[in-house]
Amino acid sequence: MTIKENDFRKIDLNLLIAFAVLFREQSVSLAADKLHLGQPAVSGALSRLREMFDDPLFVRSGHRMQPTARAQALHGELMPLLEQLQSALFQQAEFHPQQANATVTLGMTDWVEMWLMPQLIPALR
Repeated sequence: MTIKENDFRKIDLNLLIAFAVLFREQSVSLAADKLHLGQPAVSGALSRLREMFDDPLFVRSGHRMQPTARAQALHGELMPLLEQLQSALFQQAEFHPQQANATVTLGMTDWVEMWLMPQLIPALR
């Protein structure tokens, strides 16, 4: 499948993160706290999300924001994608010292070399 750049031009990844947190917290105030944003910023994000998806996404029910059927469907499809994106961008590759092939240069004074190197060389082998 070919990615069509114009399809993504108006998408802000931060809006999708706000959607995920709103879905989890079901509260604009709690989502704002988790996102380290002000409540007006999260309300604005929700407004843009509603426009982007042409759906209310969350409706007030008591003290909670209940997700609509569209929000539940989006959540089910978006969460695996966001988790995969987070993993690809931020997960550190595992380091296996046995497989590492690198040159290490140690700098030290002469007296430290005489004291440390006789014990260090066998340990490094």
